[in-house]
Amino acid sequence: MDAHPPERWAVAAQRASGLVLLVAVPAHLALTRVLSDPADATVPVVRERWSQPGWRLLECLLVVATAVHVVAVTRVSLSRSRFGADARVAVLAAVAVTSTAVAVFASAMVLTDPW
Repeated sequence: MDAHPPERWAVAAQRASGLVLLVAVPAHLALTRVLSDPADATVPVVRERWSQPGWRLLECLLVVATAVHVVAVTRVSLSRSRFGADARVAVLAAVAVTSTAVAVFASAMVLTDPW
């Protein structure tokens, strides 16, 4: 039995974000690598893609789901580690802050017109 069982929210977030990524990542790769030539991914092409709300939603979904997944997996993994409580809190805080910053920055870029 685990010394520090993970909270239900972490396990649920890990599973939910994993399912979202299971659909969103292949969709993203199919659209950007299989159905179109990656060499054609120029600024005008990306600008045209991002002019479509569905494309922006997919990109935001990927970024946010990845950030949630990273934090949830870290929380679940730390609950099974032999680190002390202070180390677990420090690692989780660092991962959470970094993931949140990346998600906010990337989402802001996707949702606004950076060019």
